[in-house]
Amino acid sequence: MRFEESDQATAKALELDPALAESYNIRGISHYQRQLYDEALRLFEGYIAALPTLEKERIATGHSNRGNVLSCLNRVQEAIEAYKTAIASAPRSPRTYNTRIFLSDLYAGQSQFNEATEALNGLLALAPNYADAWYKRGVVRIQMGNPEGALEDFKTAVSTPRQFSQGLEASAYQDIQAEWYILEDVIENKSVLSKEPEDGDAFAMRALARIYYSKVDNRIAEIEKARKDLEQADSMLKGKTDQEATTFRIYYASNTIVVFQAGSGEFDKALKTKRLALRYPPSPEARFGMIFEAIQLVLGGYQSSTSDADKKKYIDQCFEFLNLAHELGFKNWQGLAELPAYQPLHSDPRWAEFLEKIK
Repeated sequence: MRFEESDQATAKALELDPALAESYNIRGISHYQRQLYDEALRLFEGYIAALPTLEKERIATGHSNRGNVLSCLNRVQEAIEAYKTAIASAPRSPRTYNTRIFLSDLYAGQSQFNEATEALNGLLALAPNYADAWYKRGVVRIQMGNPEGALEDFKTAVSTPRQFSQGLEASAYQDIQAEWYILEDVIENKSVLSKEPEDGDAFAMRALARIYYSKVDNRIAEIEKARKDLEQADSMLKGKTDQEATTFRIYYASNTIVVFQAGSGEFDKALKTKRLALRYPPSPEARFGMIFEAIQLVLGGYQSSTSDADKKKYIDQCFEFLNLAHELGFKNWQGLAELPAYQPLHSDPRWAEFLEKIK
């Protein structure tokens, strides 16, 4: 049924019987799916108000749906309270399983990792074979600086008889596969944190270990130490290493550092870190990805700059990276001219020249 037909049908039902609770819920979902959040919120609140007090599971559904809308409106604390109310309404119901995961996600987004873990622990006590919860707790444990716990949770998530929800399975397996090697690496080499590295490869290892063992209260300091370790590794390696593991360690450590720096608005520092990492690409495909990540950093710096001189500096770097990708043989340029992110380049004569070159 189309959205319009659904709205008409449920609106008519409410007109005939304003207490028909499910019509509020159906209309709320319709508006939520169309990102009409204010109206969706009103409808979900109407749904909750129209329900008999004994309808605990449906009340839980209403509060969970309300929490979803509040989350989309970035009213995070209200969303947290809505999810908690949903869980309290039907604490053992499977209807609240995903609500507990949504609650954990919001807590983690606020760096409230203990609360995020508690939400997932409650879910695992009810549904120990729910792989989504093991995976999510593993992710939280990485953020808490507990690689050993994270790896154990990932191992449990992918073991029989546990099963993922269909919507999460593919991305969860991809994330677990990517993190598994790193977690094993930092756990095996944890001792590097207690001794002075002797060569560039060891400095790269320590940079990665610092990041994965950093706690919430010392993360800023540890990421800065990891950045210095990467610079020391680079000064000793001079762009060359025969250790394949080192290229991956630099790649993953630099990614985390860059995200932190860019998130703090330090685009020049992030670009410096990305340029360092580009000297040690783990694969040709990864190198192209790193180049386009550098371009996104450049464009972020451009958007945040206020002086014409700074804007020109970022535009110059953008063309530098575009030309580098072309020189290295990147082929998939389809749609580049239409991408809104590249709008700042359109008035520069080099843009037309570049588009002609990649035809």
